[in-house]
Amino acid sequence: MTRLIRIKKMPRLCKNTFVLIGCFFIPLFYTAFLEFYFSTPHPPSSLPTVIETTKSANNVMVEFSRSAQQPFLQQGNYHRNDGEPMRILLRRLVRGSALEELRQNGIACVSEIQSIFCVITGAVRVITGAQPIIYLSDGQNLTRGLNFSMKPYAKRADEAAMINVNSVTIASSHDSDNIPVCDVHHVDPAIIISTGGYSANFFHTINDVMIPVFLSTKHFHSQIEFVVSDHKPLWMEKYNNFFKSLSAHDLIVGSSRVVPVHTKVHCFPGALVGVKYHHYLTIDPSKAPGDVNMMEFKNFLLQSFSLRHAHITEITGKKPIMVIICRRRTRTLRNEKEVANLARRLGFHVELAPPSRMKKTLKFAQLVNSCSVMVGVLGAGLTNMVFLPRDAVVVQIVPFALEWDAKTCYGKEPSSRFGLKYLEYPVNLEESTIYRQYSLDDPVIKDPESVKRQGYQVFKTVYLDGQNVTVGHISKFRNILSQAKKLVRTSS
Repeated sequence: MTRLIRIKKMPRLCKNTFVLIGCFFIPLFYTAFLEFYFSTPHPPSSLPTVIETTKSANNVMVEFSRSAQQPFLQQGNYHRNDGEPMRILLRRLVRGSALEELRQNGIACVSEIQSIFCVITGAVRVITGAQPIIYLSDGQNLTRGLNFSMKPYAKRADEAAMINVNSVTIASSHDSDNIPVCDVHHVDPAIIISTGGYSANFFHTINDVMIPVFLSTKHFHSQIEFVVSDHKPLWMEKYNNFFKSLSAHDLIVGSSRVVPVHTKVHCFPGALVGVKYHHYLTIDPSKAPGDVNMMEFKNFLLQSFSLRHAHITEITGKKPIMVIICRRRTRTLRNEKEVANLARRLGFHVELAPPSRMKKTLKFAQLVNSCSVMVGVLGAGLTNMVFLPRDAVVVQIVPFALEWDAKTCYGKEPSSRFGLKYLEYPVNLEESTIYRQYSLDDPVIKDPESVKRQGYQVFKTVYLDGQNVTVGHISKFRNILSQAKKLVRTSS
């Protein structure tokens, strides 16, 4: 009997021991986990923005906006998860005299050839509506006067582009009685951008919007809120995942020419109005904010589109896949079928991509990401090279007199920045329809530079909009495609 009693009591003793050990170690493990979690930058989650409501001192109901994963932080105690205060993150966007101006005045605006942007380290109040107004509500000193208007789009030297960009007004508020009352309080700084301009064109989507937004905001580790001027719902639907990957919050519509925008006062602890721009399809790591490059942008883009292939070695299949960008209105490839059949004879599986196919952005990005080679005449469609896996090959057909455009926008340098190999086929004069449209002594043929000096619109009308091309030297093009196939095999 005694033996049986001992056997019954042993489990109780073990149970009590484990309870004591658990009570001691579980809080330690939980504390260590929380410390690790909140000290590590995390990618943005899919958690929605939470709107909390409280009463202000004058008994008015006021909303507070935050990510569902983020506790509400008082403006004065705002700190990033990695310990950097918001003001330091904003200051990274400027250097030299602009940085000194920002420290003294709480605001600094930088005008460059293609962009203008303003960094504001104190509180602001943003009124959405027909034309966004930003009130400086923390005593900032606007050296440009009481009011200053700008267009937050990275193409300020292009008048045609800026017609489609709404102005944003920054207003000094030395009289506190004239400052509008906050409807919504936000804990992260505002990034005020425009998706107007030429953003309907994919090259400009990448060059004018996505790259500048990425290089201007990546170092905030998603703790920002986008306020989008010139909002277009269909455009944003295509690229929403890109912005969601940069911000933990739902975007705010600042203004729109397509849908009505309700007037509302949003209060932020700081702001960036406009974005930085380095150069065509370029991020210069030596320039502010630093520590970011084009390969990081490309990898980020692939992740935001949930594309699987980072390198061509990850593509499976017996035949390498070639996608041919098919133009239909200008700079069309007149013997497109002949080129496609040539590629098939060389052992490629060929996918033709007319504009109707490229409109389905996500589906087309998935196709391009499964390809080893992209072929096309100079044009925006070639910008889809951003979705190609690393060490894929771009073959550009360069029309007559468009060498600079080809080199700058789609050539060896931008291709290499995306981790791609590059080949090109320069079109001879006889292979361009220009040869039949003008006499040999016409400046259009004899001196294209003189046409360029007449202005971009004249040059565009003649060479970009006014010619189609034919790959006339099939044997030469066969050698180029064979070289592309060899590069793919070498990389694989």
